[in-house]
Amino acid sequence: MKIIGSTYVGNEGSPNAKLWCVGEAPGYYEEQEGRPFVGRAGTLLEDVLRLNGVMRSEVFFTNLLHYRPLDNKFQLALDTQELKDGIAELNSLLKRHSPNCIAAFGGYPCGFLTGHHGITRYRGSILSVRNNPKLKVIPTYHPSYIERNPKYYTIFDNDIRRIVEDSKFPELNIPELEITTNYLDYRDVLLNAKFITIDIETVTGTDIILCVGFAYSPTQSVVVPCDGTFNSNNFISEILASNVPKGAHFGTYDKTVLILNKYTINNYIHDTIIQAHVLAPELPKSLAYLTSIYTRIPYYKSAGRENIPSKDEVDKVQVVSDQKSWPAKRNKQELYIYNGTDCCATYQVFMAQQEELKDDTDHVRIYEYEMEMVQIAIEFGLEGIRVDEGRRSILRTLIYKKFTANQMALELLTGEKPNVNSPKQMKELLYEKLNLPKRMYKKKVTTNDDALVSLITYCKGKALEVKKEDTKKEYSKKLYIIKLVRELRGVNKMIGTYIDFKVSDDGKARSIWKAHAAETGRWGAELFIDDTGISLMTTPRESLDDGQPE
Repeated sequence: MKIIGSTYVGNEGSPNAKLWCVGEAPGYYEEQEGRPFVGRAGTLLEDVLRLNGVMRSEVFFTNLLHYRPLDNKFQLALDTQELKDGIAELNSLLKRHSPNCIAAFGGYPCGFLTGHHGITRYRGSILSVRNNPKLKVIPTYHPSYIERNPKYYTIFDNDIRRIVEDSKFPELNIPELEITTNYLDYRDVLLNAKFITIDIETVTGTDIILCVGFAYSPTQSVVVPCDGTFNSNNFISEILASNVPKGAHFGTYDKTVLILNKYTINNYIHDTIIQAHVLAPELPKSLAYLTSIYTRIPYYKSAGRENIPSKDEVDKVQVVSDQKSWPAKRNKQELYIYNGTDCCATYQVFMAQQEELKDDTDHVRIYEYEMEMVQIAIEFGLEGIRVDEGRRSILRTLIYKKFTANQMALELLTGEKPNVNSPKQMKELLYEKLNLPKRMYKKKVTTNDDALVSLITYCKGKALEVKKEDTKKEYSKKLYIIKLVRELRGVNKMIGTYIDFKVSDDGKARSIWKAHAAETGRWGAELFIDDTGISLMTTPRESLDDGQPE
């Protein structure tokens, strides 16, 4: 089977253009017309470029591969001579020409050009060509991906806006950050700052603080290692308790952990995640995303977080000051740089968001209200809800009873003992034994909940459509089996998440409450700092029959 097409699709535009667009490979329409970036995705790209002030004629278009791979599966072409030739041609062009900005559309162009992998991580970042650091690359999603997933259009438009603006000059203009751990020299600087942003790093699933960072300007931060000494504890306490205005990103988490470590935080009045919720509740709110939109700091999250030790690696009884509690493979300094970068990124995001907020009195009013809710969320999370263990035991018994009844019914109907949480077994049951039409997700056969709902609709339709009574019964049986699978998965979820959750030592269930969670303004919740507790916002409300008369 031939995995590479025979129609050559060349470049378009002048390589002397200030802006280049580099894709993966031609698709169906490109192959038909012999031109790159045409068809629906090409039209979408042209429209977004035009809306941001650039016409197609001003851009140089090319692909890593000049031939269409089978079924548009680029991975099939990875070891082909055609791809090697395409990349060699691109490298040759880059040696002879110097565009101000290269837009890398998709993960493969991003990887080949910059050496960084993961388009979701690196989209919007200002990077350089790996073998020519003076050439600037800004990755984003491929327009064909946006055409299939329009919910990402706004992000794509923001990226194209940055790409167009950056095509006006060749410099990368990456801000140089000054991050220090010599914190004792910066006491007066922090205490006299007009505003500081705070960030902490903890051992995942614990309240053990590894370091606390403070940024006192968009590019300057101080990181205090939590080494258990009087100096570090006293320094952190003094800065946090001061009246200097403070901000954070998802400060609900940071402030909760700091309170658990006996720190007092005064004048915490700003939160970039709350500002993001007010300004654009439908868009992502992570610091990584906001950094890519509001700052010129490239994506940095991977390297830093890799150096956070796990619970298993840290002696939770001791303060993390003992060198032995830090595994050799974990780099403290890289973690501190990461922490300081988080602080600077938060500061820069805060400033940009404030510019957007300042002339909109309605947004300012909503922001001030939501910031008041943050303090309530923190107090609510710390207080927790006492668990009625007797009632929990009754519920557990009833749910296991329901599970057993449903599992027995499924086994009787199928003649097997299927595990409903096994994708392999469910594919065999639904698509091989029951011969139902396969449902796909991201081009792979799936038995997820959407697939089950779709199959329920299919069986209902068939049961109404067919004439023969035996066939009707067959589809009714299949319908009941699918419903049982779905019901059993729900019961498993109920047991694991809402019954057998871990309770704190004081017998309470706690959550981290998120005032920024939903577009509608509804709160959200997740497990507490130490992985105990429950996501109370999603607790099921269905009743359980204990079989006793009322």
